[in-house]
Amino acid sequence: MIFMPFFSQPFAIKSAMTELARFFVEIDKPVETIQFYEKFRFRYYCSKVIIKCWRVKDMKESFLSNVKSGIGDKFANILLNDLNWGFNESFTKLKEIRLFEIKKSSKHPITSKDEEAYESTIGSCKGSLQLGFQTLKLFHTITDGAIQIFDSPLFLPRIATLLSFLLHSLYSDENEKLQLHNIVGLKFKNDKLLKYAISI
Repeated sequence: MIFMPFFSQPFAIKSAMTELARFFVEIDKPVETIQFYEKFRFRYYCSKVIIKCWRVKDMKESFLSNVKSGIGDKFANILLNDLNWGFNESFTKLKEIRLFEIKKSSKHPITSKDEEAYESTIGSCKGSLQLGFQTLKLFHTITDGAIQIFDSPLFLPRIATLLSFLLHSLYSDENEKLQLHNIVGLKFKNDKLLKYAISI
């Protein structure tokens, strides 16, 4: 595998994590050639690399020593933004999908336009769930070893609000009744989401 030989080089150990975090932040800036959803796709794959780098002790320590340069706050802010967007979007789409399925099972007339909208919503939901869970995995990885990045009056209320939203979305009476986590084909695991939330 190419990854480890490259990232074991001294220059990579010194700067790779910081540069990945900087890319994570910079891709959020408006660029004509980058569509709105593309930035999430870029950060999705970037987060996978960051998680791998985080397992290398020297890379992690080098990154933490550079956090005070200002990239730490920007990185934490974008990460929390992605978490909020990913799961807000996911639960909105999950509700739309479930309500369509209920409507269909109750023999209400369904048009071809309804079916097209349903398929489009499923695709959007899969994408936002994928982003949400990957970003949550990254957030969980970093808070497990570097809580100081988020331990500030700027972020703690946002984290508390996010966790409250996730728990409410999972276990509110309305969503429990809709059984959002049982929608076939979306592979949404509420127990996995709950495990991450409790650990954080």
